[in-house]
Amino acid sequence: MKGGNFTGDFQNLLPQLRWLQWQNCPSDFAAANFHPKKLVVLDLSYSQISEDWGGWGPLKVATELKVLNLTRCHSLKGTPDLSAFKSLEILILEYCWYLEEIHPSIGDLKTLVSLNVRGCRRLKELPAGVGKMENLRELILDETAIQEIPISRGCLTKLENLSARRL
Repeated sequence: MKGGNFTGDFQNLLPQLRWLQWQNCPSDFAAANFHPKKLVVLDLSYSQISEDWGGWGPLKVATELKVLNLTRCHSLKGTPDLSAFKSLEILILEYCWYLEEIHPSIGDLKTLVSLNVRGCRRLKELPAGVGKMENLRELILDETAIQEIPISRGCLTKLENLSARRL
């Protein structure tokens, strides 16, 4: 689905939806009875969404979500609360130019293996919880304002790929 709004009543529709690619998603969300419980991959890249976007509420039922792609979501200044996404493995925030904050709930994501914030030029720090991640294997910080990684003793032991090239 490219662009366009997701409006209407979705009662009994899409109950088995596993992958939703909705690039250029508008900032308003008007879908009733949208309960994507089985969603595994959500690609909202190039969208107008913000941390206050109305779609985040209905998406909290997507507890099986493994991939969240928010590449080039230029209205995003902060990430939403991510604690509902208990199975999240890959979080892509590439080139969210105005992103200044990642919600601290990211530290509760025990399954996260990849965090990509390449090109988030206004991002100056990572939440402390990132340094406590036991399963994180990839951390891409290229072209950000991040000066240090909050590493806790005994954590980040599975990190295989760390990229932190400057602008």
